[in-house]
Amino acid sequence: PDADDVLELDLLPSSDKDGPITTTGSHATIRTTWIAVFPVFYNNLDWRINDWNSESDYFINEEGSCAAIGSAIAGEVVPFETSSLYKIRKATLKRLSSYYTEIGLMSEEGNPFTPVAKRLARRYQITGGAFKAFEIVRGEVSKSTDEKSGLNRDDEIPF
Repeated sequence: PDADDVLELDLLPSSDKDGPITTTGSHATIRTTWIAVFPVFYNNLDWRINDWNSESDYFINEEGSCAAIGSAIAGEVVPFETSSLYKIRKATLKRLSSYYTEIGLMSEEGNPFTPVAKRLARRYQITGGAFKAFEIVRGEVSKSTDEKSGLNRDDEIPF
């Protein structure tokens, strides 16, 4: 597909637990373009350099990348913090990686991103994402909070 062809991405709900409070995201499908999602992908891909036997290669943390990219995409369409509340499927991560490799923004060895990709991502950051287009087409990007009641502080035994 061309860089400006439409792409639909499913956001899957995830949860963030903070003490007795659990916040959970919702399910939604976002419509965007391949190139519009690239800066989000670039800034949220969780990767590490793997040095072995004098050769450098990179390793992608799929779980972390799926959560970071999904949460960042959700953050493009709502005004609240979305960290840890959404994720994309691993198959979606692989599909995006394959596309960006085929068009020359990602490499298969060394560093995952080519110099052109780094320059493109910086330009999107400078413009403030003026070219981004994210639209909810199914579901909604929302969060719900569940508070489990534990011991009341007055009921705790001090020692």
